[in-house]
Amino acid sequence: MQKIKDTSDATRSRNTAAVETIRTLHSEAKKALKAAITGDTTKADDDEAVYGEHETHCSKGGTGKQGQALVSDIACLCAATTDTNLCGHTGGITSYSNGGKNTASGAAAAFQALKGKCSKRENDDFVLPAKIDAALAGFAGLFGTSAKTGDEPKNIIGGSDADDTCDGSDTNKA
Repeated sequence: MQKIKDTSDATRSRNTAAVETIRTLHSEAKKALKAAITGDTTKADDDEAVYGEHETHCSKGGTGKQGQALVSDIACLCAATTDTNLCGHTGGITSYSNGGKNTASGAAAAFQALKGKCSKRENDDFVLPAKIDAALAGFAGLFGTSAKTGDEPKNIIGGSDADDTCDGSDTNKA
């Protein structure tokens, strides 16, 4: 009888430890996801401090802040001075570009408008910090990969229509 009780106690202890480990990993994954999304675990995706001027937040290297916050990068790619953009949505996500609408508030407005067009996923797979890091590295690695040689090739993700400026003034240049 004692052996059964000891085995039961040991099993309960292992289960308790496993539950605690899962809770810890879940918490760490949520923090890593939050940091990837906004660049700061204390900021929300509508906080203007996450965004900035198009010139710095949409370029990398030097003072560039590209890759520091996913929402800022998405605003760079999905907003333009025309009403169509890399993200394939139409309908006026034009609040953020290098052409006079390059403020943090414009970027925040662009992201919130885009976010409103996206449907919520019903069932997400488990998100681990390593998966987030790999996805961000892959995304950031797409910038500057175009064979085009315009004024701002560092801003081009993937292809481009021509050798152009890719400064946010024309969505065909991303």
